[in-house]
Amino acid sequence: KMLKRRLQKPLEISLDVGDGVSLESIVDDCFTLMKEVPALELLGGSSSAKATLKNARSIQLPAPLKLLLTSAREHKKQNYAVSLASMITCSGLACGIGLTDRDASLLILSALVHDIGEMYINPEYLDGSRQLQPAEWKHVASHPCVGQAFLKEFATFSPVVADCVQHHHERLDGSGYPFQTSGETMTPLSKLISVADSVSAIIMCGGPGVFERVDVALRIVPEEFPRPAVSFVTKTLGRLGSDGAPATDGSYAERVLPTLQQLRSARIQAETLINANKNGPVANVGQFAWNALRNIDKSLRATGVYEFSQ
Repeated sequence: KMLKRRLQKPLEISLDVGDGVSLESIVDDCFTLMKEVPALELLGGSSSAKATLKNARSIQLPAPLKLLLTSAREHKKQNYAVSLASMITCSGLACGIGLTDRDASLLILSALVHDIGEMYINPEYLDGSRQLQPAEWKHVASHPCVGQAFLKEFATFSPVVADCVQHHHERLDGSGYPFQTSGETMTPLSKLISVADSVSAIIMCGGPGVFERVDVALRIVPEEFPRPAVSFVTKTLGRLGSDGAPATDGSYAERVLPTLQQLRSARIQAETLINANKNGPVANVGQFAWNALRNIDKSLRATGVYEFSQ
């Protein structure tokens, strides 16, 4: 009867894990990672940032979250490493832009759990080499909402944390997902977590040109991220200097020209849809596509790509 009652509950609260992670062990893992990755040592290596990170050790993890994080540490090491990198980045951001101790702790906790929803997504869809179909991408794009729902169900953290999780892929200019929320409605901490998520993902991909890739990602569209956070990250990582190895090789113009042609063609098609359908869902889709393509075009022009492709 006891087993039957336990199985009537969600699996997450029916299981427990021995020798699992804690905030203390997670923070220790952060310090280990900083020693291995120079970019993270720069972002989170100041005495104030380290102290801020250490303060998170006292937070208690609910058993369901402990279960998922332990599973990520053991079986999804790259995902776990990105979460650690996000925590480190957030500790640096918190000190760099002057957050209160409370907001700094909430931001670091949000960084730890921001991608927890991916634990419920088909792992095949998260394979970066796979070209997703629209229905598959819909599942991937839902992970912020899944993560927020998980926290509301199984944790007693501040609602601020769940909000950060739900909006960590949103952008100030409304170009993010899943809701295309704009900066006017995003909370201050959710704006910062979007920066940390982008920066940590690039850093943990490894390879040459880390500073250059982060710099372009944060500044290619000026309206995407909060300027104080962008300024802190780019100035801090600027001390890396150039590692002497370009991020790409081969003929730049040869690689980029077909893509520019596809973008121009897509924009013409979007304009055709808008002109042929003044109202209704087709017109709405056309307008959404046109706006997205305009943002891409603006971003590319900021890089000078059009001049190189002439």
